[in-house]
Amino acid sequence: MYSINNLNKHYSNGEISHQVLNDITVTIGTGEFLAILGPSGSGKSTFLNVLGGLDREFEGNVLFMGHDLGSYNEKQMVAFRRENIAFIFQEYHLLPTLTVYENVKVGQYLNKKNSSVDEILEKVGLKEHKHKFPNQLSGGQKQRVAIARALIKGPKVIFCDEPTGALDSSTAKMIMKLLLDLNKEHNVTVIMVTHNQELVKISNRYIRMMDGRILSTIHNKQTSDLDEIGW
Repeated sequence: MYSINNLNKHYSNGEISHQVLNDITVTIGTGEFLAILGPSGSGKSTFLNVLGGLDREFEGNVLFMGHDLGSYNEKQMVAFRRENIAFIFQEYHLLPTLTVYENVKVGQYLNKKNSSVDEILEKVGLKEHKHKFPNQLSGGQKQRVAIARALIKGPKVIFCDEPTGALDSSTAKMIMKLLLDLNKEHNVTVIMVTHNQELVKISNRYIRMMDGRILSTIHNKQTSDLDEIGW
């Protein structure tokens, strides 16, 4: 699905240049559940933003299904994100003046999919909350709205940036089960950034990053069940 070769990225502040991605070369397969592990400042989120087309200022090659993202103009990049990509962030990014139903409907509108909002909300256990506003929801419920909004787009790839970072353990487990179901039942590629070393045990593969570099790539020969990992 993704083929990344010699990816580099710098931020410049006057005469000072800071390299945040350093010569990254890696491939990511269709239907893979990939975890990216590393401390703050290691380049994890920047890497996600480049792959998802949110950050277009980079050097090297990033191919998606054989297409070079670096060659896309703005219109092509918008279409790429709309048709293929969904993001789930720790901060939820829900629209406060819209109900749960309407927030999910926005995702449907962006990609003109025919999926039923009610069916998606039932899948994530929120159908009875569809008329509530974000300020009436718990953190876990807000994250499930974000997942429903991502799911209704029918994306090929879901990028998750610390999706359970602000949640208690039982809610985090529920969120991870939803992501695993998406991955296994719908063959959606999931790329997840996390600080939690336990969460990488459920992934097919995980990479460790430090100072913008990939230090190691590890394949999980046998993935762990959610009930087997520490929270």
